[in-house]
Amino acid sequence: MKNLLELSKAYLKKVFSDLHNVIVGIVVVAIVSGGGVYLFFRSLWTQLKSIAQSPTPLWASGVLCLGLLVYIRVAKVQAKLKEVDQTSTSKTPPYEIQYFDDSKFRWKYKIFHDDSFEVDENPFCLKHDLQFVCDDTYKFCPSLSECGCKLPYKHFNQYFAQVESFIDRQIRNHKKQV
Repeated sequence: MKNLLELSKAYLKKVFSDLHNVIVGIVVVAIVSGGGVYLFFRSLWTQLKSIAQSPTPLWASGVLCLGLLVYIRVAKVQAKLKEVDQTSTSKTPPYEIQYFDDSKFRWKYKIFHDDSFEVDENPFCLKHDLQFVCDDTYKFCPSLSECGCKLPYKHFNQYFAQVESFIDRQIRNHKKQV
């Protein structure tokens, strides 16, 4: 590793000293004659050609490729994050959340932009404003010991269909008024 470092230092010293000599020579020639620009570019081209044709160590090629891959990956991730950030801040949700109260429960439902709706299958307790939890036979208020508010599964589908019908009527009536 030490030899490689010394070798690269010696190589850089040689390249920079040659480059310095070329630059000084070109400046002097440019001052003396009018063809300085032509000579500068021809000399620069020769130097670049010799650098490009000199053998590159394998580790340098590997580091260059790895660095390029990391740069491309980071750029892609940043572009995705920027895109996600723009879409999340610029868009409103595609639905509006509303609540429907019947005699025993409060039902949460979403109204989508195409006037369709979706009712959440777990109602809220009107007394405690807590969403029901489920067990094997009932959906019930988490404060069951205080209010006794529960809904058996065997009656749930019928009750849920009635609530959907009432919500549909409410949405249609609201649409007629607007």
